[in-house]
Amino acid sequence: MAISTQIQLARRPAGWPTHDDFHTTTVKYGPLEPGEIRVANEFLSVDPYMRGRMNDVKSYVPPFALGETMTGGAIGRVIESTVDDIPVGAVVLHQYGWRDIVQEPARGFRVVPEVPGHPLSIYLGMLGLTGMTAYVGLTAIAGLKPGDDVFVSGAAGAVGTAVGQIAKLLGAGRVSAPRARPRRSRSSPRNTVTTPLSTTRTGRSPANSPRWHPMASTYSSTTSAATISKRLSTRLRPAGAPRCAARSRRTTTPRQHPARATCRTSSQGA
Repeated sequence: MAISTQIQLARRPAGWPTHDDFHTTTVKYGPLEPGEIRVANEFLSVDPYMRGRMNDVKSYVPPFALGETMTGGAIGRVIESTVDDIPVGAVVLHQYGWRDIVQEPARGFRVVPEVPGHPLSIYLGMLGLTGMTAYVGLTAIAGLKPGDDVFVSGAAGAVGTAVGQIAKLLGAGRVSAPRARPRRSRSSPRNTVTTPLSTTRTGRSPANSPRWHPMASTYSSTTSAATISKRLSTRLRPAGAPRCAARSRRTTTPRQHPARATCRTSSQGA
């Protein structure tokens, strides 16, 4: 038997989410059924799109249901298994979300290799949906060629930040992003791969770019992922489970919401 600490949506937030919008619960898992595995999550992903899913509105993805555990990207290690192809100790990626222990059929998990020198959270970022979106957008959709200039309209977000870095690695010429003010924010990193364009303040595109690739803006939320992750951490920590470390991935655009936060959980055995 295993006890799982989980976070559920208790009510629809009005504006900034509060503690009262979430509910912490524990779920007891019985013995594994054939074809099931049990996983101890190490990292949970808290993304801006999740704020939109807390609203009961029609969108490209169904809203979170009240009274049910929040779903989303997570990665962990198998601690018990009935499947030969997914042994104990294997690292798996899944979408079962905000819980420290998950027990589900093996078809809902994907085994991934560990990358030496990098935390498992890399699969929730550059080696996950974030990096894939940036890479496919640049190569398969925009058709980036060496020497092309790239304009990133949402360079303060997770995908936008990845676009700038990948574009440079693929041989792009000038990689540019909008700027909201002339001087750099204190929170901006000193070494950035994007150049702010004053022309974008008036909504004009770079006229001197031989091939201008307008990349889609990253999702803008009414609240920051960092704020949600801190509240998630507060709720789970008393139960001895996840600890959250919000990560702001900013470039040259000041005063933007962090695009992604990653929650680290403490492994628990069965």
